[in-house]
Amino acid sequence: MKKGFTLLELLVAIMIFAVVVSAVYSTLYSGIKVWNKGDAHTRFPESSQMALNGIIKDIRNVVRFSGIKFEGEKNSISMPVIKSGICKVGYYLDNDKVMRDIRTYPESLSEQTNERELVSGIQELVFSYCDGEKEWKDSWGEDNFPYAVKLSIKSKEGNILEAITEVPIFDTEITHE
Repeated sequence: MKKGFTLLELLVAIMIFAVVVSAVYSTLYSGIKVWNKGDAHTRFPESSQMALNGIIKDIRNVVRFSGIKFEGEKNSISMPVIKSGICKVGYYLDNDKVMRDIRTYPESLSEQTNERELVSGIQELVFSYCDGEKEWKDSWGEDNFPYAVKLSIKSKEGNILEAITEVPIFDTEITHE
């Protein structure tokens, strides 16, 4: 008596193995697709929340400085901020990316930029400015500061992240010489 498998037994074993492997593969592939889709939805709020927190932090560090004016439009903001000195900090949307431009005071007088991408995949970045009569405006060009700034970040998927922050008003003004 010879030991071994017949050709038919070998073909049946290969077919059973192929069915099991394809079932496992399709289950894993479906799981990976669901994971990636969920990850994309959770990644937006996390990176956008970090960008939002950075913008709020800069707004709260605004200082009156005669060399740099606080300026705000519907889709951009620019302001004098205390960092390791006086800086001009601006935020705006460039294509689908929220950009931050920061320049120290002497550099801020030139047209040279120091841009950095904060978050991508953004459809809309909107700023609103609250005046002394508690009315919201789409732009700010006055000599004084707004009382508050409202900002909204909307992703291409339609997720929206919003925040309102007060602008601190200090009695001191820093002047340049």
